[in-house]
Amino acid sequence: GMKYYHVVPANHLLARLAEEGRGRNNNNPRGPVAVGLSNLLGNSFFPTGSKRTMTDIINRTLRLLGDSPGAAVAFYRNASSQLSVNSISRLIAALMKCLCFFIVEEKKKNEEDVGDLSLVFSPEDQSIEYKGGGGGQSNTALMATIAESVSILWESVRGRLLPLLIVRIIIFCETGSIAH
Repeated sequence: GMKYYHVVPANHLLARLAEEGRGRNNNNPRGPVAVGLSNLLGNSFFPTGSKRTMTDIINRTLRLLGDSPGAAVAFYRNASSQLSVNSISRLIAALMKCLCFFIVEEKKKNEEDVGDLSLVFSPEDQSIEYKGGGGGQSNTALMATIAESVSILWESVRGRLLPLLIVRIIIFCETGSIAH
C-alpha cells in the first residue's frame, strides 16, 4: 500500500504541523490542516492496537518530541479529535514515563540518588531509547515540552473524565467496591 512518507517526507509534514501549531499567519492550531496532519501522522507517533507495547509508544513519543517539539505540541493539541479517553490516558502515562526517564538521567548525571524515583520508573522502563541530546547536554527544553504536552492532553480529556469519576464515586458509595 501507499504510505504518506512515500509521497511527502515526514520531516516536511512535521514542519507544516509545527507551523500550523504556532497559530500565526492565519494558521489555526486546531484548524482543518493541523487536525488533518495530526490524523495522518497519528499511527506513526501513537500507534494503536494490541501489538503495541508501552515501550514502543514511549520510543515513538520521544522520536516525535526530539524531531519536532512544535509539531509534537500541535499533534497532542489535536489528539482528542482522533483518540479515545483511554488512548489519551495511555499517552499521558507514556509522556510521564518519558519525563521520569529524563529526570532519572539528569539525576544520574549529577550523581544524585535516584532511589526515590523507583515508584514511578520501573526496571522495564530501562528499554527506553533516546538518541537526542548527547554530549552531556541537559534535556531541560525537552522536559518542558513533555510537561506542556501532558498539560495539553490532560485539558483535552479532563471534561470527559470527570463524569466517569463521578459515576465511579457513586458506585463506590452504593456498593463499597471500585471493581465495577
